[in-house]
Amino acid sequence: MNVRLQTQLFVSYISSFSAHSYGYELSNEPKSDLKLLAIRIQDKILEELNEHSRNLHIPRSEYIRQAVIVMNKQVDRELRRKRIMEASRRIRAESMRVNAEFDSIEDAPNV
Repeated sequence: MNVRLQTQLFVSYISSFSAHSYGYELSNEPKSDLKLLAIRIQDKILEELNEHSRNLHIPRSEYIRQAVIVMNKQVDRELRRKRIMEASRRIRAESMRVNAEFDSIEDAPNV
């Protein structure tokens, strides 16, 4: 597969995960609202970051902002999923108790 086709496929793929799909308009934010963040990153990851941001025709900092937003949303979804599962587990136990009570009432002789 040639590089141009790979880039087109990647752009299509990454656009479905972009920060903009989460309702963020990063380019409209005032520069004064942005904070500086310094990170340490392995050379291989930095090379991939540079290549991807270049292929997407966006600044490296924009690419990183979008990646952070997407990751935050994924973490939020996972935490919400865990809370729902825990609530479901608690409700299931209570539901089983109530069902058992109804079963005992249905089996009881009419008084």
